[in-house]
Amino acid sequence: MIRAKGFTLIELVLVIAILGIISVGFVGFINVGSNVYQNVSNRDSLISDARFAVERLNRELRNALPNSIRIIDDGNRQCLEFVPIKTSHVYSDIPANGDLASADIEVIKASSFYNFRNTDRAVVYPIDESDAYDLSLNKAQRINSVDTTNNTWQITLASATSFASDSPNQHLFIVGEPVSYCAETGRLERFSFYGFNNVQTILTGGVLMAEHIDTSAGLPFIFDAKQQSDAIVQVNFTFSQNNESVFFSNGVHIQHVP
Repeated sequence: MIRAKGFTLIELVLVIAILGIISVGFVGFINVGSNVYQNVSNRDSLISDARFAVERLNRELRNALPNSIRIIDDGNRQCLEFVPIKTSHVYSDIPANGDLASADIEVIKASSFYNFRNTDRAVVYPIDESDAYDLSLNKAQRINSVDTTNNTWQITLASATSFASDSPNQHLFIVGEPVSYCAETGRLERFSFYGFNNVQTILTGGVLMAEHIDTSAGLPFIFDAKQQSDAIVQVNFTFSQNNESVFFSNGVHIQHVP
């Protein structure tokens, strides 16, 4: 007698159940792997976007005029302002300390390229945060023209000036218009070419430098004006997106001295 071959109903049910368990596990494994990949991609994208803004800010801050750092906030939005150095020079003599005012200054040629703008200023020995911004303090004066054809540059000021004091190192800085970085939850913006203001204000509507800024734990810029000699700006940024967070913290040292 030939016996019939095949699966019993119980065996068939067991096979289906086992295949179902394996399939569920396999799908779960794929989902976990996919989620890990997505999280890594999100974090890499967040780091890449954040790094560009942080490196740009750090680079500009390092070239800021000494004692030109100003910070203001309204509790939600914070602005960091500084004056960028275009060139720095050594002078042999300038009208200062009550000398007869003059509009003409001679300085040694700068080693870097200089592109003149009629908003540029000459600054001598800035020791207070207002010195570069407020012309009435006689630490800065607008430049009318610069003759760069010789090894000794001829600077013509917009008006005859006697600077408030000499620089101990005989340094004269040519600076451009102030730059500001303003941060609030969700945005970091950059501002330039808005002119010199004696009193700092909170700016809005600048160029977007970074998104996903998280200021819930505190505003990002810290600078103690009483410790200007240390010349360090503390920058703390938290970037958050899709449950991912990246924290950048560093102290930026202002390289130049008055």
